[in-house]
Amino acid sequence: VLVAWETVSETNSAGFNLYRADGGVLTLAEDSAGWTRLNAALIPSAAPGSGAGHAYTWLDATAMPNANYVYRLDAVALDGTVEVLGRVDVVYRPPQRRWLPFAQR
Repeated sequence: VLVAWETVSETNSAGFNLYRADGGVLTLAEDSAGWTRLNAALIPSAAPGSGAGHAYTWLDATAMPNANYVYRLDAVALDGTVEVLGRVDVVYRPPQRRWLPFAQR
């Protein structure tokens, strides 16, 4: 699963933490024990303290096919305060190959 987000400004941004939970299993409270942080270290802001924005991506290579997940992105400010930016529900379906029969004339 490729998670992507953009910032408009990074004037007070130190970086981000990305969390995942199994969809439908948890109450989705920010303090719930069901969240797993995916990044070992803070994902650093590209331009901390700047008025410029940036685009980010994170590949969750541990996601399992045909599973429901909820992802949560937290922003960490330069002073260490944390703000939940949002959540998104995902159903990971791997690409499938379909074979089409060829008609003979």
